[in-house]
Amino acid sequence: MLIFNGREWIGTGWVPELPDINDKNLETETVKTFLQRVGYQTLLSKVDLRRGFPPVYDQGQINACQSNACVALAEYFQQRTFGKTLDGSRMFIYKVARQLVGQYADKGAYNRKAMEALTFFGVPPEKFWPYNPAIVNAEPPGFCYAFAENFKATQSYRYDQPNVNPETLLAIVKDQLVKNLPAMFGFPLFPSIAQAHITGKIPTPDPTEKPAGLHTVVAVGYDDKIIIENRTPGCQREEGALLIRNSWGERWGDAGYGWLPYQYLLSGLTSDWWSLYDMTWLDQEQFNQPVAERE
Repeated sequence: MLIFNGREWIGTGWVPELPDINDKNLETETVKTFLQRVGYQTLLSKVDLRRGFPPVYDQGQINACQSNACVALAEYFQQRTFGKTLDGSRMFIYKVARQLVGQYADKGAYNRKAMEALTFFGVPPEKFWPYNPAIVNAEPPGFCYAFAENFKATQSYRYDQPNVNPETLLAIVKDQLVKNLPAMFGFPLFPSIAQAHITGKIPTPDPTEKPAGLHTVVAVGYDDKIIIENRTPGCQREEGALLIRNSWGERWGDAGYGWLPYQYLLSGLTSDWWSLYDMTWLDQEQFNQPVAERE
């Protein structure tokens, strides 16, 4: 689905999906072990992981937000662990994520399936299957499926489970970000997002607004003190927001980044929170170096 972001009509593409009993989560033993080895970090008032990411992608009018977010996460962890860029094919992840559920049109995809595409098949370099609208529904060459070795130990895990309330979810997200662990998630877009095209500050919708699309982004930080206001008369100002990496190009927001009020989480408007872990990362000295800009 396309939405007007204040400057242009742009793609979205998140397809919501309920938690599954087979999802790895924060209580899964391997995830718990990974997080314990990452270590405890004191909660801060502000965290910013942007410097660990590549330049912001532009998904254009393709409904591949989840695949742009997934590859951004993979790029972040490659850079953090090995100090090198991945330059992964977002189009490959988008194609495989749809194939896993027998869906072949450009109608978006599940966050879970984008993660499965990455962890099952890896991701070829962008040069082998470029982000080109002309091939959005085409089948990648067979050799593009041969990169799984790079991610054979990488797994995905989900934050939001049926027993996790919104307040706890926000605490989890912030705790993970303090540990330099970003995550992708989905949320509904409202028409008032057009107010954010310059500043990136997405306002909490007023009660009369209806969702106009569904979108996946990456949470890369937060700020407890930032103020965001919906310019519609009668709306309240919100304090505190997540720093998000969007996929609408660097002309949107703050060089492609924006802010989503905590109220979105506290109102239950976000879901499908996913991140990556790999026990082998912990053996790399660079992985344990700080990434976040903190206060």
